Amino acid sequence: MGKTMVACGLGLQAINCGYTVCFEKMVNLIKLLDNQETDRAAGFRVKNLKKAQLIICDEIGYTPISRAQANRFFTFVSDTYETGRSHIPGKQIRRRRRNFMTITGIV
Repeated sequence: MGKTMVACGLGLQAINCGYTVCFEKMVNLIKLLDNQETDRAAGFRVKNLKKAQLIICDEIGYTPISRAQANRFFTFVSDTYETGRSHIPGKQIRRRRRNFMTITGIV
């Protein structure tokens, strides 16, 4: 079982639990971020990604990106994190964080 399959399985489980989930490969996300100002469809997709409660970004380490692209990606992650809203009580967050660390260690 590969990392992408595990990520998709986690995404499906999150959908079943009522979360909004978006999946995007890093190469496509970089293209979207590069073109969001000039391509209307790319802008809409980035806006939808920012609204998702869970974003699965696949193949992060495999895509060569420039410094400007890395800055756009960091800004996207930062903006998404800052505008995200969590409706999960603190006790559940701690339990999920522990489970996430376990999953991250496995992957």
